[in-house]
Amino acid sequence: MGASPSGICPMHMRIPVNPVLQPGCNRERFSTETRRNYERQLDVVNRRIANGQPVDSESLYKDDVTMQFYVAQYRGYHYNIAKWGDTQRRDHRKSRKLSGPVYSMSVPTTNTREESALTLSEIFLAFQAPAAWRYPNYTFTSLADLVQQAYTNDYVRFHHMIRSEDLILKPRWNRDRKAERPYSGVVYVLLHPIGDYAASDAAEQQSPNHLTSLNYSGRVQIPVVIAPERETSFPGYIPKDRLVYQHVARYPSFEHEWRQNFYTKYGLTERLYQELSKLLDNHPPHSKERIQTELLLAEWLCCYHGLRLVELARRIAEDD
Repeated sequence: MGASPSGICPMHMRIPVNPVLQPGCNRERFSTETRRNYERQLDVVNRRIANGQPVDSESLYKDDVTMQFYVAQYRGYHYNIAKWGDTQRRDHRKSRKLSGPVYSMSVPTTNTREESALTLSEIFLAFQAPAAWRYPNYTFTSLADLVQQAYTNDYVRFHHMIRSEDLILKPRWNRDRKAERPYSGVVYVLLHPIGDYAASDAAEQQSPNHLTSLNYSGRVQIPVVIAPERETSFPGYIPKDRLVYQHVARYPSFEHEWRQNFYTKYGLTERLYQELSKLLDNHPPHSKERIQTELLLAEWLCCYHGLRLVELARRIAEDD
């Protein structure tokens, strides 16, 4: 997701359109009575969401909702070589500061970063004031919606730009099949209390933009290429204590025999590892076959780690 010229911090979430929260607990870990209590309280939460009522902890407690519910979100940083040098990439992937806020990349890295992020958030809060804005041939209900659509549509072009041959940090393997420049980016896993999405006092708290809901209600028009990603935007920054895990996206080397930990780290069975190794051996760099092999491996790693991180978020939420 990378740079954000409008100051928006984009995230990808797993929450349906309405939004209606769905039970996601591991049924084997809980008794029947606990699961029924969980589902009863979740029904209360969903009714409040459907009715436009606040879902902060204090409001829910009045309705006898004592369980904490979370929404898992994922923020990715792709190492674009125009923006990330060797030292920056190394420092970023080694950073393990899970307790602090996550800032938009448009917030300057200075001693006053927190103050700058708050100022930016306040500006977007003011943008949410109801008012008709037309641009270029669509009428928006607030300036915030207009800015969100402009950013999202520009982001589609940016999304294509970072995949150009000149800017993308591409993996490569030497003659021994050892990966060079194996680190392609980092993925943050965040758990948000549901109160983050429906502020009880709009004057005090900035609610994020849930793009799927905005698109569904006609407040914005999101291109089909990005709508399925179910993005949510947090103006300026994401509050502290939401970041729970940092995954370093890395390509594997194929210089050794397959080991069991390759399945855990990359989702590669012995057979799949051997087949990919043969493809790297049989096709030279930059050939059509090599490019397709690299794309295949990239898609495999994205699918494997995507599912792994969703499961990891669920387990962390249950253990909280």
